[in-house]
Amino acid sequence: MIDDGDLAGWEMLYDKYAPMIYTILLRRAAGNVPMAEGMLQIVFEGLAENRLLFQETSALPAVLIRYTCDVSFKILKDCKAGSAANRSPSSPFLQALVYDNCPIYQLAASQKISTAAVRQRLRMEIQELRKTP
Repeated sequence: MIDDGDLAGWEMLYDKYAPMIYTILLRRAAGNVPMAEGMLQIVFEGLAENRLLFQETSALPAVLIRYTCDVSFKILKDCKAGSAANRSPSSPFLQALVYDNCPIYQLAASQKISTAAVRQRLRMEIQELRKTP
């Protein structure tokens, strides 16, 4: 479907399927926009890393939905697995969003950083969770 290094192919795929994938992720993240955005990035990075779209498939939407659900399930499971007593100190921003329902603007204000920096930090924390077995 997409050749290795085919930037135009990836852009076309992203433009066509990102809204569908984002909608799934936003629902799974219970409306948490930063978490859904971070998971969207992780889904597309995973698609590239796992070379899932380099083979011709007639069931591309089904493959994307399945992969999206698998990735989001693992991330959400890792985020919500423990109670407040066993929160991971390595992902404080994600913990504040998941457990404390703290909005991004409050995280930014408390850390004295921009909301863009908070979003970047959330993406990094989600990627680290994904790497954890």
